[in-house]
This record gives sequence, C-alpha cells and structure tokens, in this order.
Amino acid sequence: MRSWEEAVEAIRRDTIAGAAELAERAVGVIHQWLDQQRSMSLTHWKQDLFDLGCALVAAQPSMAPLFNLVNEVFLGIETTPTLDEARQQVRRTVQTFMHELRGSQSRLVEAALPLFSAECRVLTFSYSSTVLEVVRAARVRGIAVTVYCTEGRPVLEGRRLAQQLAAAWRSGLGSMPRSRSLHDRRRWHWSGRIASLMLGS
Repeated sequence: MRSWEEAVEAIRRDTIAGAAELAERAVGVIHQWLDQQRSMSLTHWKQDLFDLGCALVAAQPSMAPLFNLVNEVFLGIETTPTLDEARQQVRRTVQTFMHELRGSQSRLVEAALPLFSAECRVLTFSYSSTVLEVVRAARVRGIAVTVYCTEGRPVLEGRRLAQQLAAAWRSGLGSMPRSRSLHDRRRWHWSGRIASLMLGS
C-alpha cells in the first residue's frame, strides 16, 4: 500500500463531511504526499501524483471541489521542466486553491445574509460547513436564527450540524443559532413554519 492510500480511503468512507471540508482534507493528503516523496525521476513522480489525484476524485466523485483541486494540480505541472519546480508548483497550486475556497465561502456568506429577516427560521438538509458559517454569521450580526436540521438518514449527517450548533449554544456562546433536529419524514410538516431552505454543495 502506498503512503497516501490509507488517507484517501478515509476520505472515501466519509459520508458526513461536506464538500469544502473534504477538499481541505484532500489538500492535506497532497501536502503529506509531497513531504514523503523520495528522489525519483520527474516522469515517475508525475505518474505517482496522477495516481493520487485520480484516487482522490474517485473517492468522492460527486464532490466538485475535489475534481477542481486535482485538475488545477495537473494543469499546473504540465510544462514544469524539473522535479523541484514541479514540487514547488504543486505547493503553490494547493495554497492558491485553499485561499480561493475560503474566499468563496466568505462571499457566499455575504451574499446570503441579506436574505435573512430579523427573526429567521431556516430548514437545511445534511451537513455543510458553508451552511454552518452562514447561520453563524447571521447570528453574530444580530439575526435571531433558528435552524431546523433533518437527520439525513441513513448516516445521520444532518444530526452532526444540529449537534454542533446545540453544543455551542449550551456552552454559552450566545452568538450561535438555536437548532432543532427533525426526522426526515417530518421535514414537510415544518415547511410552513420556515422562511428559508438552505443547502450546501
């Protein structure tokens, strides 16, 4: 087993984390791979990177950020003439990718906040770190947000979001939104009581 296969397998088995969170973990796997690389020819190095990239995409094929990350890494090293330059280019690419990923999340938060009323009830499905940041930012700005999270059966990824919000609320962080976990079948029962439906990628 190659050094990165166990880390990629952990990403493949993860049925709870959202796209942005998985992309950050994929960046970590690439950094780990770069740090562990031994001396080899540029051709063999690129082949190993290609295998790693394909494995990351195959691990979560529905997660667009993973594909975008791997695609940008591959494009970045197409014309690099030496192994050292290729390594440096991959590091620059993943650093830029993470900067843009976090920036896009901030832009999504700013775009979503005007949609909230002073007191807002939001229904969401599954788990999304972007949804978490949006409702957190809304509460910080004084919007009384209540989040209704469906459980997300069979693996209950929606319950994770509700638990994170509830734990923060119980710990006395008044800036956190209130949350309530709902059985998936009851989501339409609550549809008449909510103002917004918010979904992650």
